[in-house]
Amino acid sequence: MEEEDNQRGPERDDTDDTFYQLVRPLMADDPAELSRKLAEVNKRSSQGSGR
Repeated sequence: MEEEDNQRGPERDDTDDTFYQLVRPLMADDPAELSRKLAEVNKRSSQGSGR
């Protein structure tokens, strides 16, 4: 049974999915788009922190 499991290789975990859920909103096609997205994230985070 262990040999069969080893032949299948490593099992996928949720790390990749979680990473892309966090990063996907920041993906941009050009520097201007990235700047706009980062500014929006910064605005939201400063509103939530009471600054």
